[in-house]
Amino acid sequence: MQRLHTQSWLSYPAVFLSGLLLAPFSLPAEPAPLATFAPTTSAGAPPATSQESVTQTFGAIPEELAGLWLMVTNAKLSQGKVRNNFQVYRIRHLGNRWTFQRAEKSSDVPSLAPFVDAEKQTQPFRPSKQQIAKVRSDHRRLAALPLYPEASTFQVVHIRTAEEIPADPPPPPAAARAKLAIEFLERLPTNGALSAVSFYVKKFSRDEMEGHIHALTLVGLASAVTQGEFFMYRIE
Repeated sequence: MQRLHTQSWLSYPAVFLSGLLLAPFSLPAEPAPLATFAPTTSAGAPPATSQESVTQTFGAIPEELAGLWLMVTNAKLSQGKVRNNFQVYRIRHLGNRWTFQRAEKSSDVPSLAPFVDAEKQTQPFRPSKQQIAKVRSDHRRLAALPLYPEASTFQVVHIRTAEEIPADPPPPPAAARAKLAIEFLERLPTNGALSAVSFYVKKFSRDEMEGHIHALTLVGLASAVTQGEFFMYRIE
């Protein structure tokens, strides 16, 4: 088992978990999965949308961030393999308040079939222009997907401009030349683990974003760092 002895490994996600990360931890052989699956209720559907917001912003966030987005993640595992995942998010800007909500995953939207299949693969998946065009043609169905209240999904969401990414503790290499940082802190429903995931946006336009992932997951006294890439595509 590898031991973590420096904050250079723990890096910026330790801001979320600073009280828990003062001692070294064991690193599991396989990183824990990124927290990209929505929790389910006993009825199997998201609870009613809440007005409570857990999103905090730092700096002048571009208005173009608001919208319905499809995120595709490629989390790096051992031996060159990856864990692919996808998720639909609704980002809203109302006055001086931002909200970041996760949509329920659905297997009933035909254009999402390639993304569902990619989750079974171990090679990086990046959708083609044709696949994204089909997703966008389904925008009405995707916009109608039930949304999880922020507070039922996330403990905290931070959105930061490049100037607002703290220098202490030092950010990970994934943060270099980032235009934005989107940070999730959530507790995984499967095992109660805490997951701090930072998405560092390197390329940003009105309709697409891409960048690098730096995630820290704590399960008891064990921790794992996961790296990867992500791509986001505006649906509407």
